[in-house]
Amino acid sequence: MAITATAASKISGVIKNISSNPLELTAKAAGVLTAGSVVYDAHSSGLSKAKSTDRVETADRYDSNFKQYMTMEKKSQTVADLKKRWFRMQQSFQFYHITSKITGYLNGASNIVLDNLPELGLSALAVATRKFKGIGIAAGALLCLNGAKTFLHDIVGIGRD
Repeated sequence: MAITATAASKISGVIKNISSNPLELTAKAAGVLTAGSVVYDAHSSGLSKAKSTDRVETADRYDSNFKQYMTMEKKSQTVADLKKRWFRMQQSFQFYHITSKITGYLNGASNIVLDNLPELGLSALAVATRKFKGIGIAAGALLCLNGAKTFLHDIVGIGRD
């Protein structure tokens, strides 16, 4: 598949805009990797929290619906049949699952993003600074130091009790 002339010129323009300064390149790479890591962690946490929230809310809803289904003020076969159908309909209603999964996902993802807000700010500084390259390089250096600390402490286990 051939690359069109406009696509080739855009690619060459991007390549020309990439700095030849290795410190700046390292800072931008650290910023992109940090932001990607935070986004991946937020998405994973959101999926996990969505699943657990849905399970808990489904169990609570099932419990309350079953208690309501089992109690009647007076014995009536018609009321019992209607309650059974209403109970089954409520259990198969998907709106509750959708809303509990959405709220769980947003809760889990937002917790990770808020926990990593300083890292996201530093990665934005490292990637977005053009005029003040020193600030971007400093932010990238802080991100590299934070990454080295995380690697040594959390992965290798140096400094743990």
